[in-house]
Amino acid sequence: MVNPQTISVGWMSAAIDQLVAHGLDRNALVAELGDLPTATGLPNRQLQLILARRLWHLVADLNDDPLLGLKVGAALPLQATNIVSLVMLHSPTVTDMIRNARTYQGLVSNNGFYSARTVKVGLDTVYRAEPAAILSHPLQIDSILSVTLSLMHHAGLPDIRPEFVRVTAPDPSLQSAYETFFRCPVEMGSDEPGYVLSNTNLKREVPHADAALLAALQAHGDTLLKAQQRLDQLGFTVRTAITARGSHRVTCAEVADDLGLGVRTLQRRLAEAGTTFRRLCEEASMEEAERLLQQTDMAVTEIAHRLGYSEPSSFSRAIFNWYGMRPSALRQKTMALVSAS
Repeated sequence: MVNPQTISVGWMSAAIDQLVAHGLDRNALVAELGDLPTATGLPNRQLQLILARRLWHLVADLNDDPLLGLKVGAALPLQATNIVSLVMLHSPTVTDMIRNARTYQGLVSNNGFYSARTVKVGLDTVYRAEPAAILSHPLQIDSILSVTLSLMHHAGLPDIRPEFVRVTAPDPSLQSAYETFFRCPVEMGSDEPGYVLSNTNLKREVPHADAALLAALQAHGDTLLKAQQRLDQLGFTVRTAITARGSHRVTCAEVADDLGLGVRTLQRRLAEAGTTFRRLCEEASMEEAERLLQQTDMAVTEIAHRLGYSEPSSFSRAIFNWYGMRPSALRQKTMALVSAS
């Protein structure tokens, strides 16, 4: 069992707001994804990443603008990126901006991670999305690349532009539009989305950067990362205990006893982590369902019975509500993902 892939409420809420601002129907999004918590009061709360991936696949179905991901990313408010944007804005140089973005990116999402490699002209920053049953849509990758470069413009460097950009969007007819947006050459259909910044740009100083404020922000960011790691570990530990007892029949009292905690203490700690015992039971059940669909040839009816569903139709609805597809489609996607890896 691995830690769940998550994304912050603040990012999801801001992305949906921008999608609505660009003409999408909020009701249509909610009808597919369900009611999502707002960023008010809990912007750093984590949601299941699969919701974000389903969102962008839905956007692709509802929208005919192939550049919408770029536009949404460029328009996201600073608060959507948690403390990451503030750390970047007060980094002394562009090189430091990139380094700090990589350090604190997990506070926004673990959809994927930036890595960097030195090339002749400067620094090549590559974004690698984490594998999952639902892959990151090119529109989602576009939004991530766009918001990163947009933050450099917010930092008082509006003229900065990459030497080269790679995107996952496969349509070569869109290359000119992408190059107009990024103001540089663009490679379409890349397996390594990212951008190259020149050594000259990397050395540029960030106007108005405040070293004292940066130190305070980094200290706070480090505290948030440690807290997130503790909460991730709590969720991992609880889900492991749930799976060991069987997600369809275990009680909170039993798991609390296994962990040497009182029920109220466990419930309080889970609330601090932005989740509930019931939610973790659902996660454990869906993880086991995905594993059985991927790694065995068990019939769907047999898997449903094993996971405690009285009717296969109930299991099918649960899978659809979680993954946005039926069990047979999920099996095909997960098998294809394993084969590709």
